[in-house]
Amino acid sequence: MSTEHKRMLIAETRARLASAEMVAVIDHFGIDGPTMSALRMEARASGWQLQVTKNTLARNALANTDQAGLSQWLGGPTMLMFAPVEGRAALRWLCRSLPRQLPKALSSEWTQMQANPVSYRERWRAQQAKKSGGWARLPRPGARLCLRGAWLQGDLLNPEAAMIEADLNPAEIYGRLLAVLQAPSRRLLQLLQAHPTTLTRLLEARHDQLKG
Repeated sequence: MSTEHKRMLIAETRARLASAEMVAVIDHFGIDGPTMSALRMEARASGWQLQVTKNTLARNALANTDQAGLSQWLGGPTMLMFAPVEGRAALRWLCRSLPRQLPKALSSEWTQMQANPVSYRERWRAQQAKKSGGWARLPRPGARLCLRGAWLQGDLLNPEAAMIEADLNPAEIYGRLLAVLQAPSRRLLQLLQAHPTTLTRLLEARHDQLKG
């Protein structure tokens, strides 16, 4: 890849970062082409972008940006997701889509790979490079399609926090907040609409309480 091409990719990534409401770092190890294409098309339909990137280029693009903290999750096969609109909805879609797209492990050594994925991948690649001996008998490590971390409207989120944020319903949150703010007004309105005698008694009782 030429230096000019690298600069162009970094500039494009920075432009996407500047207009994003949500940015996510995704591990896509072992995901096949058809699965990746289907995921891209589904995201694109909502105005979001999925970009497979080299970690060095991503790190350079993230430097000195609001999303610079995402660099801590760069490593291995990396894909970035950019949501210029509906950031929370994009995060919700991502958290729900990734488990659904994850292929089932066909290998009996899947649990070993989960316990130490880096070591397992190194063993598999080393034996594959030899092209001899028992390399073919070592199953390919199970595919990984998972969220490493995300940035949502100024907040840096690890996978657990991202799942919590994704489950929040803004309409419900605003509704509850509005109910709390409106509660004193409703009580006052109910009081004013009450029978005049009731209101008079309440005022007299308050007056006597203050005098006492």
